[in-house]
Amino acid sequence: MTATRTTRRAWQAFGALMSALVLVVGAFSAPVQAHSTDDWTAVSGPGTSNCRYPDSSRTGVYADFDICWSGSTVWVRAFAMDTVDGDGWCGIAQISYLIDSNRNGVYEDHRHVRSTETDCNAPFGDLSGWYRSNYPTTQLWGRACVGYSNGDSYACDSWR
Repeated sequence: MTATRTTRRAWQAFGALMSALVLVVGAFSAPVQAHSTDDWTAVSGPGTSNCRYPDSSRTGVYADFDICWSGSTVWVRAFAMDTVDGDGWCGIAQISYLIDSNRNGVYEDHRHVRSTETDCNAPFGDLSGWYRSNYPTTQLWGRACVGYSNGDSYACDSWR
């Protein structure tokens, strides 16, 4: 009975350690899709013509962005293209931004990073729909990444 209890406690301790490890690894995992957070709402188009159009590329991928803003409301749409057929990689359009989640004029001190569109079928590319920020948003940048079909990135270009 004592050996069984000791074994069970050892497995419980191991399970607790593994759970903690999963939480730590999860905290540093790749970005989630933009539409799976409450930072953004799908809309039919931008509410302004004040826009910029950065593009980004790295070996095997290309991305471009329509980033529009009025005050601290931001609209974004992204195009991702896998440019190499059959290599097993995907092209990802990724965004990074700051939000004021409390709506008190103070932006958070950490950047939010989201994958907005993923394309795994060269050479055509995929265009996302338009998204509007739900919180005051600033410093929205985009970049192209090589990655996986779930939107997780492997290697990325610099922010644009």
